[in-house]
Amino acid sequence: MKKSRVLFARDALKGENKSMYPSGTWPDKVRFYSDLIHVCHWPFEPMLHLVEQIASSHYANGIYPATSLAMLMVGQTQMWEWRHELLEIEYSPEDEQFAFTFWERPVIRPWVTHCPGEDGFQRFERCMAAKKWFA
Repeated sequence: MKKSRVLFARDALKGENKSMYPSGTWPDKVRFYSDLIHVCHWPFEPMLHLVEQIASSHYANGIYPATSLAMLMVGQTQMWEWRHELLEIEYSPEDEQFAFTFWERPVIRPWVTHCPGEDGFQRFERCMAAKKWFA
């Protein structure tokens, strides 16, 4: 039986859910966000642009993408644990802003930073530098 997102998040925050989840590929994520825009008519052009920039950058070979609804999650491994060494990137069309949330461990409060939609890749690079994923 599949747990709801609420139960899953609660269990993960308690440290009880040790399941590992697979990432996808950057070309798959480009197609995913392109479909959100062109098929579903979501106003997610800044997110698509960000994913395209990451996919064509030197970062693409060293980080792995996954999605949860419209959220992009980026980790250093192909298999990842929920909210553990994970960068979550969300785009709000209403505010035209990105929110970058980095989880070191599920029980520690994450750090969060925001930026305008047009500054997504620059803020992404700052996150990569701050976490020294590409030192």
